[in-house]
Amino acid sequence: MTGLVKGTVPLYAQLEVSLRESISRGNWGPGQPLPSDRELAEQWRVSRCTVRQALDNLVRDGLIERRQGKGTFVVPSEVVRDFIGYYTFTSSNEEPIHLTSKVISFCPVVPPLRASELLRVVPGTQVPHLRLMRFVNDSPVLLLISYMSPKECSDLTAEDVAATPVLTEAIAQHCRISMTSQRRSVRATHIEGEDAVLLRVPSGSLGLLMERLTFTEFRQPIEYGYTVVPADSCTYTMDISRSGGRILRAPRDHLGRL
Repeated sequence: MTGLVKGTVPLYAQLEVSLRESISRGNWGPGQPLPSDRELAEQWRVSRCTVRQALDNLVRDGLIERRQGKGTFVVPSEVVRDFIGYYTFTSSNEEPIHLTSKVISFCPVVPPLRASELLRVVPGTQVPHLRLMRFVNDSPVLLLISYMSPKECSDLTAEDVAATPVLTEAIAQHCRISMTSQRRSVRATHIEGEDAVLLRVPSGSLGLLMERLTFTEFRQPIEYGYTVVPADSCTYTMDISRSGGRILRAPRDHLGRL
């Protein structure tokens, strides 16, 4: 049995998608074991190394877990770790909200090593690099920094980005790429240097740094970057609910001067 095809999409990525679909369909229920690496390799006619790469990504995303000496199991209560959040803007005095964007720069650059590694490009390779400001009623509320896959996003323009409220939507629309998941982390930061000037806050001000890595359906990284938001203009809210035995999380980034 095999539905994998050698080509531009790595075999491990194709296998990962197939295993995800099998888990979502309930082929292996919560707490149940998956076939062994050897059995999966024989079933899909790939190497055990390919199987391990696919399973490692599922482990990282919290869909499965490895138990030493026992095998690999579907996690008992699936927590959705990958999400693509969205921003909602509010005003404390109920005045009308006018949203605008300004591209500070958009040009090819050699990214930091971390960005190269996450995008899986050879270090030293130039990639499209974006610095973008978002404004609410002419007040800056966030600074967005992005590094994109050079192969898939080379035709994207500054005009495309500025005209679309969400960066991932601009990439999907103008580069014809289907993006299905995003890993995001949030941590405190100090806003300094040019970032502080752009956001109109004193250097050293507290803020939130929201880092993200966006993937296609085959877990190919397309865009890596982060957003810097002044602490006094952001409330990060996450709604948590239980549906069908799964914990589902719906994050929202609420931005607006307090």
